[in-house]
Amino acid sequence: MAGVIRMESIIELILELLLEGSIEASRSSKIPKPVRYLITVLIVLFFIAVIGFIFGVGIISLNNDNIPAGIFLILIGAVMVVMSVIKFIRTYLTKRK
Repeated sequence: MAGVIRMESIIELILELLLEGSIEASRSSKIPKPVRYLITVLIVLFFIAVIGFIFGVGIISLNNDNIPAGIFLILIGAVMVVMSVIKFIRTYLTKRK
């Protein structure tokens, strides 16, 4: 069934297009500043929700005596926080050439 498009592939494609498009739109000078700020806030909230979900699942795993999975998920969440902060700084706080 290699020719069948799965629902997860479609959802992944749609989310990727929306996220990449919104990041580019938030940096575009053709879009008014209030709209760019709103898009930036929505992007940040999306990343906070995803990373918070990963941390939450990690903590729940720790509480359910699945310590290796909990530690792994918490570490993944921490790495995602660091990478997100670096990406945010590079994207929005550094001067463009």
